[in-house]
Amino acid sequence: MTASKTRRNLDQAQRVRDEYRLQKARRIAEVGDDLADPVVDATWLADPADGTLKGNLVREQNLPVSVPAWSSLPPPTQQDTVRLQWAPGATPAEGDYQEVASIVVEGPVDPALFPLHLEVPNASLQPDGDYSLRYVVEAWNGSRSKSGGVNVICDTLPPWRHAEPAAMSLPVQELTDDVLATYPDEIPGTLPDYADIQRGDKVAFYWVTTPLPDDPDQLPLPVGYIDVLPDKTVAYPVDMLKQSQDKDYYAFYVLFDKAGNRSPLSSYHKVDVALGPLPSNLQDPIVPLAADGVLDLPDAREGISVQILAFDEWKKTDRIELTWGDQVFNSSEIGVSPRFPLDIAVPLTVLRDAYDRTAGGEQATNVSYRVLRGAKPSEVKAISVNVDFSYIGPDPVPDPDPDWPDPVNGQLTRARVFGKASNVQDSLARADANQAADLKFELYTPLAEGEEIDFFWAGTEVSEARYVVKDTDTSNDEISVEIPWSYIANAGNHPALPVHYRIHAPGSENYQSSPMTLVNVDAITVVPEKPAFEGLYNNSVINCDSLYADPTNPATGEPAVRVRVPDLSRYQLNDGDKVTLTWTAVEGFTGEVEVPGVEKSAEITLGGATPVTGFVWLVEPYDTHLLPIYTQAGDGRGRASYTFIAPGSGEELTSEVAEAIVALHVPGGACPLVPTP
Repeated sequence: MTASKTRRNLDQAQRVRDEYRLQKARRIAEVGDDLADPVVDATWLADPADGTLKGNLVREQNLPVSVPAWSSLPPPTQQDTVRLQWAPGATPAEGDYQEVASIVVEGPVDPALFPLHLEVPNASLQPDGDYSLRYVVEAWNGSRSKSGGVNVICDTLPPWRHAEPAAMSLPVQELTDDVLATYPDEIPGTLPDYADIQRGDKVAFYWVTTPLPDDPDQLPLPVGYIDVLPDKTVAYPVDMLKQSQDKDYYAFYVLFDKAGNRSPLSSYHKVDVALGPLPSNLQDPIVPLAADGVLDLPDAREGISVQILAFDEWKKTDRIELTWGDQVFNSSEIGVSPRFPLDIAVPLTVLRDAYDRTAGGEQATNVSYRVLRGAKPSEVKAISVNVDFSYIGPDPVPDPDPDWPDPVNGQLTRARVFGKASNVQDSLARADANQAADLKFELYTPLAEGEEIDFFWAGTEVSEARYVVKDTDTSNDEISVEIPWSYIANAGNHPALPVHYRIHAPGSENYQSSPMTLVNVDAITVVPEKPAFEGLYNNSVINCDSLYADPTNPATGEPAVRVRVPDLSRYQLNDGDKVTLTWTAVEGFTGEVEVPGVEKSAEITLGGATPVTGFVWLVEPYDTHLLPIYTQAGDGRGRASYTFIAPGSGEELTSEVAEAIVALHVPGGACPLVPTP
């Protein structure tokens, strides 16, 4: 009875064990409890705790996954297949898994093969969200095992989802000593709410002056880089703020989520910085050129400036904001060592645009200034000056004139010049010498009786030619005036001599000028100044003493007649040009009988010892060019001149001839000569 019962119990126990083994085998085959989880590359994990992947890698690369070895590897000649599966969601259904990669493992298996390396294609990482990862091993014997699932989070969108974050708010719009007294330690900034805020977000916040970068990679170091706090506040330390310059500063920030995605730069909160005591004891501005009571066009051409007298509590970064009429402009920083009074030039466009040309006449014009520290202004100091930029005649084209106050107006006709004899336009010939020239032009529009027209020859006003508009004159009438010969002669010959006229109201300096006419003047026969003999007796005689500059210390080349050549630069000669000097002599005190053999000619290159500004030429040797005058004629007359080619015209010009009596003897005979070195 007992043995039979024991056998039955043993058989039942065996059946239970067999059933358990079968269930275990089925469970291993279907569930894969014995397969290790797949491993995501650690360099991809922004947060290992929840599987958040780094956004920059998710956007561009395949996800690396490793699979460790399993217990029942394939025997020789057999093979297992590993299939990497990917599904959207943190708890996907079985049917949601899709194969994204696979690899075949052949036996016998080298342990060094593991872990296996597979990749989830980049395309499968989109769109952002939760995903699940697992793998399946299909064994050579037909069995199949699945690993557990691993959750990852793909996040490529930054906070604010690529939109520009709204500006943070600060309790101040300007930074002054008073503000720093209110906030002795730090000034808070508050980030605005944003819809996609999440745990792990960080903020880098900045305090930057101009120029502001558009690219976050070009930003300086942030003031701070902290977790986004529940109240979304940041703090700007006062010790840092005190180092600010007196400029506009901008508080802004950049957000980062834990996947490393960076938002665009936020909008700016502008703060005007003006630290230290503000400028005081300001004085009225001064306009020096207004001292005569009115600023006119010649003043504008000279350059109108405003002077700012010294004031207290200035800083090197302070700037002057000047207002002229209704035109406002800023100067540069006054600098470390300003030289008071500060002289600030008023831009020509400001002068032009502030004057009401339609109203014309003298206009009272506001001139004021204030000192800017950053954007914070001082008190205003103001005066009024009279301005008259009116003019007669046609308006320049284009209007407004970009070259204002340049007086040349292309709407005025050019002057035309004619010689009395040659009668060729804009040309004077030798036949026109010693005669006035005719200048002709057409009257302008609009025209009024009493208006005055002045004429200029080579820049010199020809007062004799001034024309006053008559009541019978009309626009486009041809007017002719004469340019006296004295002006032509004084200006000399020139292939392009400038001639023009000006129009203006009676008593006004606000003139307009015609375009320049270039006249080819070749009416004057130029005779250069004669040379001079040095050491003359009684200003007329070359005697024995004339042969030496210092008889006690004779110079090289002496005894000689010393010829002083004048400054030749007045004839447009320069160093390097050539001059030919000539010496001749004739017998006695009258007549033109030449002393033979004494003539001398020498070509001199200007420069060095013979500068263009003048030099001394020696007529020597004595025995050749001077002694024969005494031995052949007793007394005679010596003559010196020089010749050169005129630059520009190419004409050969010969100077006037210098002449002196030559009496190279003493009562006892020829000149006693002093020994020379």
